[in-house]
Amino acid sequence: MAQVSGKTLDEGAIADAAWMKGQGHTFYVLPKEEKKIWREKLKYMDDAWLKSAEERGYKNAAKIMDQAKKLAEKYSGETVGGYKQ
Repeated sequence: MAQVSGKTLDEGAIADAAWMKGQGHTFYVLPKEEKKIWREKLKYMDDAWLKSAEERGYKNAAKIMDQAKKLAEKYSGETVGGYKQ
């Protein structure tokens, strides 16, 4: 199910990006260094999620977040977003 969902989302992103490019839109992809700056600026959102999850009784919230970040890093280089087409 995850693979089908991911494939569907990727294909939709590619089609949407093609349509937007056809309308004259452009895309800006953050370079790695700039992405790091933005991640730091938005850290308060991670902190808020972590606090909320822990307050709801998720004792492993930090582990969940760490694993999600690792998986995002791992797969971000393997998937193709529509803007890259």
